[in-house]
Amino acid sequence: THHAVYSGHLLLIDDGVPTPHYGAGMPRMVAILDHLTARGWKITYYPLILTTGNHDWFERRYRSEIRICSGMGTAHLGAFLNDHLSNFDQLWVSRPHNMVFVSTLFGQLPTNVPRPRVIYDAEAIYCLRDLVKAELENRVVPSIEAERMIEDELQVAAEADVITAVSAQEA
Repeated sequence: THHAVYSGHLLLIDDGVPTPHYGAGMPRMVAILDHLTARGWKITYYPLILTTGNHDWFERRYRSEIRICSGMGTAHLGAFLNDHLSNFDQLWVSRPHNMVFVSTLFGQLPTNVPRPRVIYDAEAIYCLRDLVKAELENRVVPSIEAERMIEDELQVAAEADVITAVSAQEA
């Protein structure tokens, strides 16, 4: 990995530690991590769901650039944010269910805990895909329902300063 000038410290929250050999957005996350570390970001990676496992590949690839918070998961994220959130310049939250969970925890943090810039990696606006699928299946989704679906999904991003997605159309 290329060592760039230090850019800051980022807390990244996702389902599990990525591997390029597993789908479900994991190869994309590896590419994102490569991009961030090449630009000098120090990263703390907090897996919420798949909290343990063999991280040898990951640790060999990123050495000291990324620290994994193994075994902590959802049960300990609130305390972790309370104790460490002020140490981070940016918080990257990947996937809608994780953003909902983190947003809930934000509401429980003391008001004196400084909040870093929040990047919500939506990956996709899933309801747009559902609407295209319905159209392809000749199912009519009333426009008011389609608008509600989009509004509900975008509400997840209310705490975010920046939103990323797979395609420019969805971002």
